[in-house]
Amino acid sequence: MKPKEIYSQATRNTEDWFTNSGVIELFREAPQMTRRFNDAFGFNLKYYGTPPEKLDGDEEAASTVALYVVRENRLLPERRYCLYLRVQPEKISAHIGYVSDGNIITITELGSFSQVKSPQDKLYDWLRALMRASCEKLA
Repeated sequence: MKPKEIYSQATRNTEDWFTNSGVIELFREAPQMTRRFNDAFGFNLKYYGTPPEKLDGDEEAASTVALYVVRENRLLPERRYCLYLRVQPEKISAHIGYVSDGNIITITELGSFSQVKSPQDKLYDWLRALMRASCEKLA
């Protein structure tokens, strides 16, 4: 195969993966799901549609962040915990971190997935993990 054909095939495969994996549904429902979770439990969550400036000090890595939710905690204003998802070729990974001056510092990875079977349930679980992390003051 020529380089152009390889690129075209890879692009088609990625588009098929986005369509069939449940990732598009997850990203489409994330703002409303975050709002409902916040309304139900009152944890002062903020959904951001744009990635942070840096991820672990790396601007390029920050461009892979596709979902970014921050918990603004009045009791710990210096420690803003976040949930973020990274999109990599044919997989997403969920992480907990904290935000400092536009930079996310990763604390832990919640897991990597090539398929998201139940996007609402998965996002709900990740938001619960964010709450747990902020209450336990993970470092």
